[in-house]
Amino acid sequence: MQTDINKTEEGTNKKKTSKENPYYTLLSKYEQKITDFDEKNYLTVRVKEKIDYYYKYAELEKRCFTIMRSATIVLGAIVPIIVNINPPFSNAITTAISATVVIFIALESVYQFRGRWKNHRAAEQMITRELTFFLTHTGPYEKLFENEKDDHNKREAFHSFVKRIEGIIANESSATLHTMTSSDSSDKV
Repeated sequence: MQTDINKTEEGTNKKKTSKENPYYTLLSKYEQKITDFDEKNYLTVRVKEKIDYYYKYAELEKRCFTIMRSATIVLGAIVPIIVNINPPFSNAITTAISATVVIFIALESVYQFRGRWKNHRAAEQMITRELTFFLTHTGPYEKLFENEKDDHNKREAFHSFVKRIEGIIANESSATLHTMTSSDSSDKV
């Protein structure tokens, strides 16, 4: 006989325990990931994924920005030409083109493609730079890797690396949020 989630086989009401909660399973998996989150996992899971994410979205936002800006410029230049030539239905054509230009400008203002493109590209480049320093034992990590046999210095270098990477990610999130919520940020970016 099948049982209801909230009832035992005897038919009495039973309060769900944390082990029956589906979020318990997710939390358990998350806790396992945290305990296994060593240097290699951090580099492959967190750093590589962030570099890929920032690169992908920087390219997408750049493409959206350049397409919308180019279309706005071209369409805006076509309107006076149509007005001067005065073909049949010129009023309808110029109205449609002008409305399209206004829509593109409004969408660019809402989505802030340029600002987000710059923020994501900067974050991707800063994380890549930090990763290069860490892997080549140069820059801020040089002194920590002088003695290759000292595990304490290696852990300290890794902890410093994590702090710096997480700082870059937090700064990018903050900058993007500021870009998206500031008034008329297209002039400021």
